[in-house]
Amino acid sequence: MTWQILDQVQTKSVVEQVRSAGLGELFSSPASEGRVMKLPFYRNCQLYRLTNYATLPAFSLYYLGNGSHFLYLDGEDLAIETYNKNDNLILNEETALPYLDFYLTFVTLEVGEIKMDGERDLDGLLTTYPEQAKIVKDAERDIYIIETPLYYDGSIMKGTIEINVEGQVRIVRTEMNMQGVEESLESYSSDTYI
Repeated sequence: MTWQILDQVQTKSVVEQVRSAGLGELFSSPASEGRVMKLPFYRNCQLYRLTNYATLPAFSLYYLGNGSHFLYLDGEDLAIETYNKNDNLILNEETALPYLDFYLTFVTLEVGEIKMDGERDLDGLLTTYPEQAKIVKDAERDIYIIETPLYYDGSIMKGTIEINVEGQVRIVRTEMNMQGVEESLESYSSDTYI
């Protein structure tokens, strides 16, 4: 997933659409930059980033949109739920991790900040997904079960997360990830005592 810079005409159109919906009074097209990213788990929706360079420091806001209708990603899951409807969400073994990362990046959960472990870009999205992540489809319940390392409450944890076909995310279990601790203890332990 990579960003594409919108030209001035496209940026102006996005700014006008966002402003007319009451979602972007802080933007004016001459002082703003628009970018768009295709998301592999949506058929008719993309991630938009508007950056206002007229203020110091510059700031960016994120929107889900289809080119004519935009919803601000405000930390709630309403925008995501809206675009998950009408057969727009593509959820499978290849798109489950990108969707989960996107969801955890843009939705504030009641339990606090939870992110999948890994290197992130400037927008907070993963550049590579954890090798230890396991994805299993439970066909009977029609859900995807993901076991992955998580950064949760200042600690590296191992989490089990369920995603249903509507894109609803539920954290089922978290536990301390002792694998990294055990490896570091093995490499620094010695049989010789001084």
